[in-house]
Amino acid sequence: IEYGVPQGSVLGPILFILYINTVCDLNIDGKIVTYADETCLLFSDKCWEGVYFKATKGLHLTYKCTSELGLTMNSDKTTYMKLSINKTTYGEFPLIIHNCQNQLICNMQDCKQINQVSKIRYLGIIFDNNLRWNFHIHNLVGKLRYSLHKFILLKDILPVETLRTIYFAFYQSICQYGLLVWGGVKDNVLKMLQTNQNNILRIILNRKSLVGSTKVNYIELGVLPIRYLYKKFAILFKIKKIMNINNNNRHLREH
Repeated sequence: IEYGVPQGSVLGPILFILYINTVCDLNIDGKIVTYADETCLLFSDKCWEGVYFKATKGLHLTYKCTSELGLTMNSDKTTYMKLSINKTTYGEFPLIIHNCQNQLICNMQDCKQINQVSKIRYLGIIFDNNLRWNFHIHNLVGKLRYSLHKFILLKDILPVETLRTIYFAFYQSICQYGLLVWGGVKDNVLKMLQTNQNNILRIILNRKSLVGSTKVNYIELGVLPIRYLYKKFAILFKIKKIMNINNNNRHLREH
């Protein structure tokens, strides 16, 4: 091996971090977010022309850096998406990976235009171009519906306390992933997920549909509805952030 990181080696993860840190330290007019080999470039401006200019320049610098490091940018898996909370029409701004190293005179023979998408999955969360989160919640409910049948089979075998433990390990762990990002959606978007959660609790408590109070079910099991779970995480996140700021200020005063 002349260069690269051998797969399965003990030093592999450390060597890869050293590689990818060089990319993270690039001076681009935007933000670079990485997790393992998943890299995301974020650009913003007051107009789409400004975003396009920054994105084109940032993409070129990133591609140049990865090429110098011997890393390959997979153009077939690389996509871009225009993010806006408003449903406005955008102009066409094609992004191109320039293998020719010449952005001004390019015949596209060795270069690859990146595909534009309206939604994308990044680290298990589906982002859409208007940040409505409908696609992510629909996908999440599809996963959680599979667990309904499992709980129906288990409710006649296991006690409620054991089912509650399984709920936290199997159901809520999936439900709360990335909740701080998408949990602030409108009630009409969240309704499908809330209904699914209500059904799970009725199954655990072995209560027929619409029998008894849904609120009582949550209290009896000591479980938070998805909306309140989001509020809990948001409060804990804010407290942690305030504590970190206070600790940093204290260390500065000590020095």
